[in-house]
Amino acid sequence: MKTSSGQSCLFGHVFDWAGGDSDIKKSNQAMDLFEACYATTYMVYPVNDGTNSQYQQSTPKQRCIAYFKDLINGNQKTTYELMKEHENHPILNF
Repeated sequence: MKTSSGQSCLFGHVFDWAGGDSDIKKSNQAMDLFEACYATTYMVYPVNDGTNSQYQQSTPKQRCIAYFKDLINGNQKTTYELMKEHENHPILNF
């Protein structure tokens, strides 16, 4: 969630927003909810790290902001939307 220099990645900000170390249970719940509804670590980390070719802004903050603007505008799908798309996938119907 945080780099060795104490900088937060996006998930560190979500954790801190919900209370951080002073309320670990609530902070973990906020992170779980964020991943379930909006974007998982697998979706965010490539944006944050600059390895997602769609988001090449100069800082992690700018890349994450661009990504979330795309989520809000419907240009990227949320975790929830992707799960709904795949709920009837043949491999899941056993």
